[in-house]
Amino acid sequence: MGVINYDLDENVKLPQIAREILAMGEADQKAIERNDSSIKKLTVVHTGRVREIISEFGYPVISLVGKKASHWAWLVIQHSDHDVGFQESCLELMESAPGGEVAKANIAYLVDRVRENRGLPQIYGTQFVEKNGKLDVWQVENLGELDKRRKEMELNSFEEYKNDFFSDKVQ
Repeated sequence: MGVINYDLDENVKLPQIAREILAMGEADQKAIERNDSSIKKLTVVHTGRVREIISEFGYPVISLVGKKASHWAWLVIQHSDHDVGFQESCLELMESAPGGEVAKANIAYLVDRVRENRGLPQIYGTQFVEKNGKLDVWQVENLGELDKRRKEMELNSFEEYKNDFFSDKVQ
């Protein structure tokens, strides 16, 4: 993944918050790359800070923090599996944001993550689980309509997704 670019989008209303979110995203990715055992503790700290940001400023939509920082805030939330209630409340905020303020793909990923965390089939086919040492797709609701739903959320086809990112890991 490398170092995150801290250049901010033009007209960002909360530049300091945006930089803080980008720094959290970078720390998260570095811990994942190192397979660092402290990732869970780091995620809890980052979740707490994103919760504070949301409480003070609202969900970090693109007009507030820029596209990159909005994405990294979502990633912190996506990794907050220890607090599914927080994920669900963020999902509601994301879904109610004005059009173009939150990436549709991020909404799709979080919908699936919450559903997986609740033991429900996913909608968009974004989540994989480890089975017998290999990654396999988490159960999907109405598989026949999967690519249609993915397209609506600006995701590539499931086959392309699987091949691009998991071809050597998925059964």
